[in-house]
Amino acid sequence: MRGASGGYRFAGNARRMTRDRALDAPQRAPAAADAQPPGASAIERALAAVLAEIDEIAVATFRSIGLAKTLKRVAREPGA
Repeated sequence: MRGASGGYRFAGNARRMTRDRALDAPQRAPAAADAQPPGASAIERALAAVLAEIDEIAVATFRSIGLAKTLKRVAREPGA
């Protein structure tokens, strides 16, 4: 809508829409092998594997949380 109170209104199902889809998050986390520079040391490879695992967990979390739950959390925040 145009005007002072204008903006966008979500017309989908907020319970079915997940954060990853709303935010255009990547559909998969980069694999540990994707993050390996050539000639990486053992420590660099281990760190890359841990970071890749964290990315996978983040992607799974974004896939599991719907917009409806996010909006409820926002409404509970002071000053929202």
